[in-house]
Amino acid sequence: LTQENHSAQRLNELLVRTALVGDLLGREDTSKAAMDELATTIGSGSESFDTSTLRLFEKHQRLAPLEKVIGERLLKLSSSGDGYSNINETNNLLHQLAWLYDAANRPQDVIRLLDEAPLWIGKDVADLRNAYGVHLPMDVIAAKAFAATGKRELALKIIKDAIIKN
Repeated sequence: LTQENHSAQRLNELLVRTALVGDLLGREDTSKAAMDELATTIGSGSESFDTSTLRLFEKHQRLAPLEKVIGERLLKLSSSGDGYSNINETNNLLHQLAWLYDAANRPQDVIRLLDEAPLWIGKDVADLRNAYGVHLPMDVIAAKAFAATGKRELALKIIKDAIIKN
C-alpha cells in the first residue's frame, strides 16, 4: 500500500469504529457524522469491506456509496485485464455486490449479476457455495433472489443442494 492509501484506509477504519461506537452508545449524532464522512471517503483507500462495515452501511441505509465503490473497482479490474489474474479479489467484489443488492431488496439485480458477470469463479451457483463467504453464502443470496422473482422451484433446488452438500 502506498502511504496515501494506508492513511485513507486507516481513516475509514476509524470512521467505521466511530459510527459503531455511536450506535452502541445511542449517539445518533456521532453515528450520523461518521457515516456522512465515511460516505465521502470510502473509495479513497484500498480497504476491503468486512461484514461489520457492510452491515453498518445497511443499518444506516447508505448502500449507494458502497455500490459505487465496488462497481468502480470491478470496472477497473475488468478494463485493465486484471480481472482474471485477480480472480479472488474479483469474486469477493462480485459477492459483496450481490450481498449489497440482497440487502437493498434488489433481487433482479442479484440475478442479473449472476447471469451477466463474466468473472465468477464457478459456472453454477453451487460452485459459489463457500467462496468468499464473509457475508451470506452466494447460494442463499441467489435462492432468495429467485424466490422473490417467482422462481420458487429453482430457489428450493438451490437450497436443497446446499443442505445435501453440507
